Amino acid sequence: MLHVYLDQFAWIGLARAAHGRSGSARYRDALEMCRAARVQEVASFPLDLYRYWDLTRATLA
Repeated sequence: MLHVYLDQFAWIGLARAAHGRSGSARYRDALEMCRAARVQEVASFPLDLYRYWDLTRATLA
């Protein structure tokens, strides 16, 4: 299985696409590809330590 580590901006774009937010059109195809890869068990998208750190830092600021 392929482990795909995404940058923060990619997670944000995919989340916006998942919720149908404005400005997310360019991420819709990528979101569908990620979902299909996950369902077929050919890829996983783990959050690495730096994503947790960034999220914690952002919520505490």
